[in-house]
Amino acid sequence: MLVAIAAVPAAAYTYNRQAAADYALNNAYKNVPGSWHFRDNGGDCTNFVSHSLKAGGWREIGGWSHTSDDVWFYDYPYRYGYSHTWTHADKFYHFMSRTSRANPVSVKRNSYLLQVGDVVQIDYKDRYGNYGSWDHTMIVTAKAGNKLFMSYHTKDTGNRALSAIRQESPNARFIGWHIHNNYNY
Repeated sequence: MLVAIAAVPAAAYTYNRQAAADYALNNAYKNVPGSWHFRDNGGDCTNFVSHSLKAGGWREIGGWSHTSDDVWFYDYPYRYGYSHTWTHADKFYHFMSRTSRANPVSVKRNSYLLQVGDVVQIDYKDRYGNYGSWDHTMIVTAKAGNKLFMSYHTKDTGNRALSAIRQESPNARFIGWHIHNNYNY
């Protein structure tokens, strides 16, 4: 008896982790070239990571609604300019939760699974002691053994140890996103 096996489509796009990390390190202490910056109204950390992911080969996903969690684009100077998922940490979290380009990783238990070019987000407790929306986005730009080093904007930083970030924010939640090397959409 012959059994038909469905062919798995080849990945259309490749993510270049090192290119994303190099971009982040080259721009850690300056505004992202040729883009709006969001220092005064929030979102610069996620804008910085989004540009880094794009430099690593991530393709933008357009759409009519710039507020949808299913789009991720930076079309400046077009109609809306950019999607909320491009600049807002919490919206980026929702996009990552829905995309097939990445898998969530528990930073507390499995940070060793993260690699250069992966993303880590932080949710700080609010003034009432509750977790709410995700507040900060960073990219892994170096790894030594199981020790991760992060680069990010808001407080422009390159290659800061994740362990130091976690130590200064012991009550925060952390989530990692392991980016797939190949993806279809």
